Amino acid sequence: MSTEEHGVSVLHRLAVTDPGKLAQIAYGLLPRDVFISGEQRTPGNLDPDAWAILRRVIDLIKTNANGAELGPALERIETLRADQAKLIE
Repeated sequence: MSTEEHGVSVLHRLAVTDPGKLAQIAYGLLPRDVFISGEQRTPGNLDPDAWAILRRVIDLIKTNANGAELGPALERIETLRADQAKLIE
């Protein structure tokens, strides 16, 4: 039996008896330049609570627009924002 055939049988045995060890071996064989890091961010780097509120507002606007143009809804939001603005003296 050649080394290659012996290696295949060992890998088959590990797959059944110790899959964690098999994964560790496979991980060790990967070239280091293959590894990447990923990071999940919300648009505008908003914190999760602020992003959830923004998504809710967007969903409400879309739902209540009923296929109409969004311009009037967005204008109303601008009006609400202006109404709530505080004058800085």
